[in-house]
Amino acid sequence: MIIDIFFGLVFAVIGKMYNLPNWQCVIIFLSSLALDGDILLNEFWRWLKEKKSRILTLDEFSYQHKFILHLPLLVMPLLVFLSLITGWFLFFGLITATIISHLVHDTVDKNFDGVRWLFPFNAISYKIRWKKGRLLLEKKDATQLAQEAGIMAKNARKSKKILRD
Repeated sequence: MIIDIFFGLVFAVIGKMYNLPNWQCVIIFLSSLALDGDILLNEFWRWLKEKKSRILTLDEFSYQHKFILHLPLLVMPLLVFLSLITGWFLFFGLITATIISHLVHDTVDKNFDGVRWLFPFNAISYKIRWKKGRLLLEKKDATQLAQEAGIMAKNARKSKKILRD
């Protein structure tokens, strides 16, 4: 998440260098975190289903949220469409760059299962990792991810660690 904040700041500063209004720079910054906003939706949904506690708990497997908003082929056409309608090419271009940096980070981060780059054409999650001196492209379908989540749920990370990562 810290890396996402960093990229949000970088692209917001670039927007400011090109004299974008402050409100647009703030939106560019917030777009770096917007994809993870679905964590809250996922947690709220899980809380409604369980109704065990009034306190929402964040665990490692809340990042099933990636299957909601982390879908580049659905998000990018929307941003292109908005830029064409409004004519704000720099603004939406910087938002797109921020979102792509977030998705690339989630693809290479060791704590996540990658991104479904080709959804809706396929439901495979792609992850790039380094193993024994080689770059590997790891592919997992929804069934594999669900099985791993079930096994790992017993050793879920705490909220502070998830937010720091």
